[in-house]
Amino acid sequence: MQLTAITKSLRLTSLGWHKRVVWFGALTLLLWGVSGISHPLMSWLGPKAERFYPPSFTLNTVEAEQVSRLINSALQTGRLDHARVVKLVAGARGPQLQITEAMDQARHYLPLKENADVDNLPARSAATNADAQQARWLASYYTGRENAEITQIEFKTQFSADYPWVNRLLPVYKIRFSGADQLTAYVHTETNALASLNNRTKQTLQSLFQALHTWSWLGHSELNRVLIISLLIASLFAMALSGMTMLFTFRSRQVLSPSRRWHRRIAYAVWLPLLGWSASGFYHLLQNSYITSPSEKLTLPNAYLAENLSRLQLPPIRPELLSDKQLNSLALVNSSQGPQYRLSLSPANEPGNSISDFSREARFRGKPQEQQALYIHINSGEASDLQDPQLALEMALNFSGFEAEQVSAINQVTHFGPSYDFRNKRLPVWQVEFNDSHGSRLFVDTRSGVLVDSNRNLDRAERWSFSILHKWTHLSRFMSRLQRDLLIIGCLLLSLLTGILGVAMQVKHRQMQKIRKNTVSCCAADA
Repeated sequence: MQLTAITKSLRLTSLGWHKRVVWFGALTLLLWGVSGISHPLMSWLGPKAERFYPPSFTLNTVEAEQVSRLINSALQTGRLDHARVVKLVAGARGPQLQITEAMDQARHYLPLKENADVDNLPARSAATNADAQQARWLASYYTGRENAEITQIEFKTQFSADYPWVNRLLPVYKIRFSGADQLTAYVHTETNALASLNNRTKQTLQSLFQALHTWSWLGHSELNRVLIISLLIASLFAMALSGMTMLFTFRSRQVLSPSRRWHRRIAYAVWLPLLGWSASGFYHLLQNSYITSPSEKLTLPNAYLAENLSRLQLPPIRPELLSDKQLNSLALVNSSQGPQYRLSLSPANEPGNSISDFSREARFRGKPQEQQALYIHINSGEASDLQDPQLALEMALNFSGFEAEQVSAINQVTHFGPSYDFRNKRLPVWQVEFNDSHGSRLFVDTRSGVLVDSNRNLDRAERWSFSILHKWTHLSRFMSRLQRDLLIIGCLLLSLLTGILGVAMQVKHRQMQKIRKNTVSCCAADA
């Protein structure tokens, strides 16, 4: 008897709330259903890069000797006095030394040429302008468009509506190509990476998503944005929860109305996703609005590289260590064993492997972007026994200020996931875990000495919630990203359909009530 009374009370309460929130819930479904569908459409209909992997290079015997000569000359002229990241990268005219002094400034370049006079280095202004030229070359490399088609180039140090914060990398060059499609590439020269690729179609879909899903146009008033989105989320959650309660408390019976029958059938399929999307969306909203992330931007090494380099003539690298090797980069890094060259070997070195085999899907699933790393002592030119895990540990300790005894684990991350997501754009990186009260984890890039990301237990809980309940990334283990996106779109369309049916039923119910009321009034008047 008591159970029956509780069930009856749940029925009445859920039915009442379902009718109260139907209008706001349906509006929320419309806004977020349409904008949610636009997100995978951006990937499907947006521009595709011609290449998905940074350019690589080789060094012959003369060029290998030229590396140390160029660094010697740069040291003597003070060009490395404020350098935090120094590495050899591919360029339009061959390998060149890239110098990073600050994260929000353009990089400087010194060309590596066999017949170059290293005692007459280019002026600093020319080296700075070379960063824009490097960006133009990379944009052409990734898009397949000619350099002559570039109509606009802009150095961006802040995120914006066209390049939102989810892209993570700054600073970047915004490079616009001619043509009706308005193809725009965002290039990060420090990693020789394509940070984002946009065109008119993708920009339209992105604007739709920002307007209806994140409400970023209310960014000037964060409190109002949070309040409005919270009310919409609450109405959607209440509608899904009350609908679920009705499904399990009202006995299934023969329903003559087709709209009511299909509304109930579809509700069985969508109530759980709707609860997951609304709950994780609310968690994501509060976390990103009011809890500061420990890694809102990339962090450069603290020490200047020149402090640990000998002012004497550096010996050349032994040519046999570099012969016939495809390199992603050759970086200068500090370590407890002294300054080192770190050689990032391209996967193209592996037999049967080709850069053309790389795709966005392969990169997302964790196909390695480097075959392995080799270390060479800068001050001797000899091979070093330093390994990536050791350097990653030293970097993490320097960035965090923790003691070595607090380290609980060191692992290489070769694919994106909830803890280290796709927006970081870098793989592989090293994850160093600490047993402090916050459960801190640091993700360091040994190729450049940069702190890429860091998070705590609090951050990982929200990322797990959003990744699993909102983006359904766990399904990538069982299906491709395309299949997962199709499943999400199908669920969104079913949610929109059940919302439309619910509104139609409510409108019909009100019309029937109005007819009954008018009928009763007429009968009363006749009496």
